[in-house]
Amino acid sequence: MIIKKYWDKVNIKYERIWKKTKASQILSKKEVSLIRNYLSSNNPSSILDIGIGTGRILEVLLNYSNKNVNITGIDISSKMVDICNKKFKTKKKKLKVFKTDIESNTKTFKNTSYDFITAIRLIQYVTNWDLFIQKIYNLLKEEGIFIFSVPNKYSINYFFRSPIPIIKTHPTEIISLLKRKNFSILDIISYSKLPDILYFNKLASNRIYIQILLFCESILSAIFGKVLFGRVLFIVVKKK
Repeated sequence: MIIKKYWDKVNIKYERIWKKTKASQILSKKEVSLIRNYLSSNNPSSILDIGIGTGRILEVLLNYSNKNVNITGIDISSKMVDICNKKFKTKKKKLKVFKTDIESNTKTFKNTSYDFITAIRLIQYVTNWDLFIQKIYNLLKEEGIFIFSVPNKYSINYFFRSPIPIIKTHPTEIISLLKRKNFSILDIISYSKLPDILYFNKLASNRIYIQILLFCESILSAIFGKVLFGRVLFIVVKKK
């Protein structure tokens, strides 16, 4: 209920956050590029996006999937669902969005399966990761793709508080869980090691500031690799 109330309150402000600065827009493009790449290489016919928010991921799924795809989007916030229904009102032949909680919902998805599932910036709010990952496995078709993100326990952001409780992990822990659930790991990457505030502050639309920020990120990636100390881990797995 705390999470639902929080996102009902945030609603349209979430979209503005990602468009707030040029640096935040660059970061968003990097994150969704992973989904774009796997969409083009897998060409799914059925897609589920869990935690649609204001439609940042839905927009990518709609624009870069084939014209005959069926996309379902869900969220626990009725405000977010309303926003997406209005935002994508011309896409109703291709897209269906509705309010539900996949953690507690056992009927809606019975006898339903998908080629491609996304859950970006969502799992940190899930209380039982073991059960959630198992549900995703059951919802996927054979060879189906699941792309999701989780906050890294070992990052600079560890020292920054979230307005609502979130759960963090580390690469070894989440990979171990995924392998126990019989997933193949296809990719794991992080697009930023520096704190969120550097992407969303007043300076983050200044060209020189952005160049310095991205240069620092590239140096850190060269030193530590694409995963170590990354703020948010983006993981791609396939159902065996």
